[in-house]
Amino acid sequence: MGATIHPSGSLGYVPTTKGVEIYDIRHGQTLLAIGDAAGSYEGPDNFAMSHDGSRLYVAEPNGIGVFTLPAVPLSIGSLTPSSGSAAGGQAAVLRGSGFMQGVTVTVDGNPAGVQFVDSTQLLLTMPAVTPAQDVVTVTDPNGTSYSLDAAWNAMLRCHSEGELW
Repeated sequence: MGATIHPSGSLGYVPTTKGVEIYDIRHGQTLLAIGDAAGSYEGPDNFAMSHDGSRLYVAEPNGIGVFTLPAVPLSIGSLTPSSGSAAGGQAAVLRGSGFMQGVTVTVDGNPAGVQFVDSTQLLLTMPAVTPAQDVVTVTDPNGTSYSLDAAWNAMLRCHSEGELW
């Protein structure tokens, strides 16, 4: 049995004989289990998904099962770059899943500038924060939040050519 990883790296989709389970890789928990009354085959070769993870294709004994999720779970996969000046103002790309128009992002409780790209990517302008390993939290317009500890390494100073020290 194997998992198919969401392009953001934050979710694992595991086909089972009963359907598909979606795991939060960062927090190690099951977010969603989708039952398949027809039964399905286990293994990554018997499963595919759309780029954003909203449509799942599962091999069944009598053909292909297609599942459309009403919403992909909110998650954070990566922040690039993952470190920068504590003074703020640096551009960063947040990848994950379940993003929607109107999403907000905070870094240790300080609001970041957010430009929505699509359901898997946000462009951020990092806020000024205390130098530390900071928590990044994404909150959708419905109030659902997802946090990733130590996602942003805010450093006291930056070298003039962009090298952090």
